[in-house]
Amino acid sequence: MADVSLVDQIRLEDDVPAGLQEKTEESIAASVELLERWHGAANGRIRYCFAPRFALSCTSELLTRVAKLARERQVMVHTHASENRHECELVERDSGLRNVAYLDSLGVPRNKMVIGAAFYGRMWGNVEAVNNGLYQSGQFKRGIAYRNFPAALSPDSGYVYFRDTIANAPYIYHPSRKEFVTYEDVQSIVAKTRYAKDNGLRGIMFWQLAEDTYENGLLEAIDRVVKSFGIKK
Repeated sequence: MADVSLVDQIRLEDDVPAGLQEKTEESIAASVELLERWHGAANGRIRYCFAPRFALSCTSELLTRVAKLARERQVMVHTHASENRHECELVERDSGLRNVAYLDSLGVPRNKMVIGAAFYGRMWGNVEAVNNGLYQSGQFKRGIAYRNFPAALSPDSGYVYFRDTIANAPYIYHPSRKEFVTYEDVQSIVAKTRYAKDNGLRGIMFWQLAEDTYENGLLEAIDRVVKSFGIKK
């Protein structure tokens, strides 16, 4: 996997140091060189994919060319998308489309798109209690495996469970410790898997199996949705 452009004719509102900026032609040329050198190497064990950082840091020209090259060379495209509300708002403001629809409009086919799910939580400290910590700033503290939630984030210890109705995702807040945890649960995983099906996407991936519960976990939730639609896995 190679990042074809750290910053390509930057679209973000903040200024970016010149050293991080790349030109489209240079990015494409470097990526194709890597592809030709490594894709299929080691008896097919090494596989290449284009990896533009995300829509806001790449021009539509770059993303269109990446999509075309990926189709021609039969390789995947990896990108970040819909990681936070502000990013989604900026993409929609600039393109008039949400992330999946925008990528599709540039030639990244929906049947090649795979969305991601996390089998872990991320804890942030020094998060103020405004809106129970939702959309507030903080400092990253640690990751927590989903299977460890009952012991590490027990309501008896002061952790309160909430739901972000906009993102359709859960979060946890500890008022006295000012700790905020963002994560996936069965309900959000089911919603993501159904979204993939309803929008004609290739599917859903997750990271990582060892962090799931042994029974009635997140992978089982994905499996139930897949089976309900009669999708071949």
